[in-house]
Amino acid sequence: MENNQKGKKLKMKLSNIPIDSSLGLLAVGDVAFTEWRKVKTANNAIIDAKSKEDK
Repeated sequence: MENNQKGKKLKMKLSNIPIDSSLGLLAVGDVAFTEWRKVKTANNAIIDAKSKEDK
């Protein structure tokens, strides 16, 4: 499989970052991993708020 896009930057939307997995983001780089942490933290805050409402 050839990479015809050598030298081009990878662009990805933050909404496309999967919450369950971070290993692939390590291959992309530290910026993607940092953004994943932000998304994960925000998701955990939402889950915690919902669980407090249910109690």
